[in-house]
Amino acid sequence: MAATATVIGSLEQAILVRTHHDLLDCIFGFVHAASDHINRRDIWRFITNFHCSHLCLVGDFNAVLGAHKRISSRAPNSTACVELQDFIEKEELFEVEAVGANYTWASRRSSHGLITSKLDRVLTHDNFIGHWDLISATILAISGSDHHPLLLHCSKNSQIQPKPFRFQVAWTMDTRFRTCFVSLGRDLCNRRILLHGSFRN
Repeated sequence: MAATATVIGSLEQAILVRTHHDLLDCIFGFVHAASDHINRRDIWRFITNFHCSHLCLVGDFNAVLGAHKRISSRAPNSTACVELQDFIEKEELFEVEAVGANYTWASRRSSHGLITSKLDRVLTHDNFIGHWDLISATILAISGSDHHPLLLHCSKNSQIQPKPFRFQVAWTMDTRFRTCFVSLGRDLCNRRILLHGSFRN
């Protein structure tokens, strides 16, 4: 079946494309967020309006998730960090861990010297990940820009091993999470005790 792609929304900071292929209906968002966190709020609101359980956002978010994602003599804007974190949690997204460079942007133009930051990333829903047997992101070498380009690879391969368990922060916001977690913990402890006893016997 041929893939189809339709632009469903755009603004200066992002363009959203709905694609349909192999029974998968998803939205790809290509992001180039504003450099100041006040204007970046427009893109968080914009994306939130497009509800899709198979969302994949790729690009320059122009914000770090915390000081651990930046090297500079000056700390990152804490409000910008929190707003990006809140957006990710509200939309139940998680970051695809990329291989390659630790930071995706560098600048020597600041009076604070060299600044390197992890600004570029791939954010997806778990449902999007679940559709593929293999999904990966690679941070490529810089070429003609102060940003490292990102390469997203998705494929289906029946030889791929089962996917590893992933904990989602959004689960903790569900009122049933604590009860389920405690119940699972007790069940695992009981099984361990029974297993240990069988070996002793």
